[in-house]
Amino acid sequence: MKRLCKNLNKYIKILTTGLAIFSSPYSFAKNITYFEIERMSIGDSALQFISAKDLLALQTETDQNAEYKESVFIPNNKESEYSIVSIWYKNNDKKFILESIEGYIYYEKNFENCFIKKNEIINTLSNLDREVEWVTKNYEDEEIKSEITYGIFKTGHLMMLYCNDYLNKKNDDLSVYIRTIEYHLWKSNNK
Repeated sequence: MKRLCKNLNKYIKILTTGLAIFSSPYSFAKNITYFEIERMSIGDSALQFISAKDLLALQTETDQNAEYKESVFIPNNKESEYSIVSIWYKNNDKKFILESIEGYIYYEKNFENCFIKKNEIINTLSNLDREVEWVTKNYEDEEIKSEITYGIFKTGHLMMLYCNDYLNKKNDDLSVYIRTIEYHLWKSNNK
């Protein structure tokens, strides 16, 4: 009986600790789906922002049978920080649920501003999900110098940030990609 009471107390302690953790506002921390590019987040319907007619008109040329379709647009909002936005959704998805959002910010030969903005985004996302590990890689050839940082979130989403210094061009850019892992695997296999 003593042993049963001891085990029962142990289970009650585990249960109450678990309940305290799960009821904590930080246990189910906000995740990458709270991060927005032009007010859009992964999992949103593009129809909240653009009509189906316009989405189809803005579609890029991709294989008709491709699993995903892309629409590209230039934000017409004065407060917009992105110069171009590309959104991807499943082919034949009547709700146009966003599987990938890509935003591009141009800098007129100011590569350092790219790093400032990239680090600001990483800090914001790190506060939303403290468990994400960020990995940074560098790439350089005769045309471009890039610093690529990516993180995979436990929600099944991927964030990639590219600071691109185009060595022979006037503008540099920050490319910001938010993707579902499913979309990313498809994209990686269909280049």
